[in-house]
Amino acid sequence: MAIRIIKATINEANDIAVTGRQSFYDAFHSIFIRKDELQKYLDATYDIFKLANSIESSNSLFFVAYDDEKPIGFAKLKQQSQHQQIQSAKQVELQKIYVLKEYHGTGISQTLLNKVLDAFDLMTIPVSHSPQQSVKSRGLTRSGSLFSEKNP
Repeated sequence: MAIRIIKATINEANDIAVTGRQSFYDAFHSIFIRKDELQKYLDATYDIFKLANSIESSNSLFFVAYDDEKPIGFAKLKQQSQHQQIQSAKQVELQKIYVLKEYHGTGISQTLLNKVLDAFDLMTIPVSHSPQQSVKSRGLTRSGSLFSEKNP
């Protein structure tokens, strides 16, 4: 396994779409009563053109994890995301982090999270969306409904 993580450009929009669709489906398909609603969500959220626009947005940042040339996960961040519980003007919110299920338990999520956290001075992660074990192992502190970290 040769893992590499890159900052995404529009060239990676399709890789994010494929990985996102599969990861979301695997994690959440069982909670959808109507499969057409799941398909509608996947089509809207992982539309390649929508992703390309989001990648080009100055407020969004994506990282993509690869095993050799195979896309296996991604993280989406929202820059300049202000939370009242955090007293810093410069904040970044981790909005999504997904890894294909066949890579769960391999440390890819932790590696992807570390790459993201190392890129910023202050990261906020909503508790309900955070990979709890990975977040705690990084020593992030909990503030209400958020975890946060200040890099030295």
